[in-house]
Amino acid sequence: MVQLADKRMATTELRQKNYEENDGWLLAKTRHSHIVFFLILAANVFGRNSRILGGEDADIRHFPYLASLRHLNTGVHRCGGSIISKSHLLTAAHCFTDIEFSNMIVYVGTHNSSDTSAPSYNIEDLDIHPEFRDMMKKDKKKGILNDVAVVTLNRSLEFNEFVNKIRLPRTNVVADSRVVVVGWGKTAVNNVNFSQKLQKISMRVLKNSVCEEALPFYLQIQQLCTYNSVGIGVCIGDSGGPLIHDNILVGIISYINPCAIGYPDVSSRTFYYMDFIKSVLNKSNKINCCTS
Repeated sequence: MVQLADKRMATTELRQKNYEENDGWLLAKTRHSHIVFFLILAANVFGRNSRILGGEDADIRHFPYLASLRHLNTGVHRCGGSIISKSHLLTAAHCFTDIEFSNMIVYVGTHNSSDTSAPSYNIEDLDIHPEFRDMMKKDKKKGILNDVAVVTLNRSLEFNEFVNKIRLPRTNVVADSRVVVVGWGKTAVNNVNFSQKLQKISMRVLKNSVCEEALPFYLQIQQLCTYNSVGIGVCIGDSGGPLIHDNILVGIISYINPCAIGYPDVSSRTFYYMDFIKSVLNKSNKINCCTS
């Protein structure tokens, strides 16, 4: 997660400006399909507490379902994930596009992304959504579709105050909902290392039609986007982590462009993938999930 020291806006050439005010948002449009910048009226959306706006350290006991997916050989954090049963995690499919799951290890029950004394688990199996497509590798104007994967662990988790599952949704999250994002992503754009301490920030769910004005591609109904303000958002390493609303996993962090420079962040809507998730759990006969 990122906090930019200088609150500079993301800008490109402004050829034609049409300003629209939408629930405290000021949008500056161009003739093209994308927006040059977003300006949020932060006082109207998240109040004046800059500490909350900028993110803060988080206690794993408040987010016991969070997991750190790391490289097996180096122990370096790669992606986040959410515990949905005693044997399964939900994460982003793109976390595995260039690495075998056997070369990853899962750590739980710790707020420190470099803590190797925490409980760790190997990955027994990986189910990537059958319609997952990373279109951006060929064309930056296209997005990542169906960016969802279920990880099956090699043995059952032991639930306690530091390790537990999160509920999955019965309904879809709606625009203007407040969500919390937690993860170990980079805390500055130019940082080489990931955050050691678990971080959390508050975000707001936007209408897809609003987000599409700021992105170079159209959003699918299975996707949602969130925003806070310039300098506040998710970054590399937060992928696969949860969007949480009322202690329910409503989204899986997917697309970042690039890190809190004024564009919304895109996640997969968990609700639309419940059939896929349940099919994986049924296959493994280890059903300790989902909405209860």
